[in-house]
Amino acid sequence: MLLVDDNPADIDLTSEVLATSKRHFHVQSVNDGVAAVLFLRHEGKYTEAPVPDLVVLDLNLPRKDGRAVLAEVKSDPELARIPIVIFTTSQASSDI
Repeated sequence: MLLVDDNPADIDLTSEVLATSKRHFHVQSVNDGVAAVLFLRHEGKYTEAPVPDLVVLDLNLPRKDGRAVLAEVKSDPELARIPIVIFTTSQASSDI
């Protein structure tokens, strides 16, 4: 699983919750949208990154927001099959 979030506390909390699951999750994390796309495309320092079974994506990210990451991933035939769950702590009705 790839967790994309710029808040270390959210990464820790999500990882802790997943650790209590009966199913084992190997969680990788990146903290911005550019790094997420590089990870998924195995580019830069992520050439050896595993293909995640799931991406948990924050909407509000630095460098490239979650909406742009989602659009880019879903427009790429090699990446489009990866399920993506969107989350946000934003209170804006447009985000929710």
